[in-house]
Amino acid sequence: MQFITQFNFKVQFNYKAPLLALAISVGALSGCSSASVEPEHIDIKDPGPKTKTFSTSFLNTWKACLIVLGKYPLKSYDEESGVIETDFIRGEDVWVAPHRKKYIQGGFKYKLNLRVIKGKQGAKPVTKVIVLKQPELQKDFFADSEKIQTDGLEELSLLYRIERELALEEALAKVKRTN
Repeated sequence: MQFITQFNFKVQFNYKAPLLALAISVGALSGCSSASVEPEHIDIKDPGPKTKTFSTSFLNTWKACLIVLGKYPLKSYDEESGVIETDFIRGEDVWVAPHRKKYIQGGFKYKLNLRVIKGKQGAKPVTKVIVLKQPELQKDFFADSEKIQTDGLEELSLLYRIERELALEEALAKVKRTN
């Protein structure tokens, strides 16, 4: 039997493997922490009704508003006065911002008012749309509803959807003219 009395090992340290493991663990930890962050409160910088002016005719804007509000329960709409009003929206029909959880308080309700105003800028027709959201919260059965402030996200979303509907209508009209 032979005994090994001398060790002749050459020690080589590979720096690539620990750096790779460190990069993967940092990436995994930062990915997990950023995924769990959900902003529940957005500061209201500009409370009140949201407005946008469109460079199109009143009739096109009116149609786009009615298309966008198609899923909402409409209470009244009058083309001559340019007013669209929804009935109270509550429960599962309430619009929830994408960054919020889907929990709605029982006494929460709101209605939307849209005002479409026609005008001219030089010789071209322009239309101004004003969106007002009126949220209310009733804490219990005997208490009156108290008005609360909106964050303005649904109003901005509606104005964006109206703008996209008008852009789509304009593109379709352009295609019809070329044919």
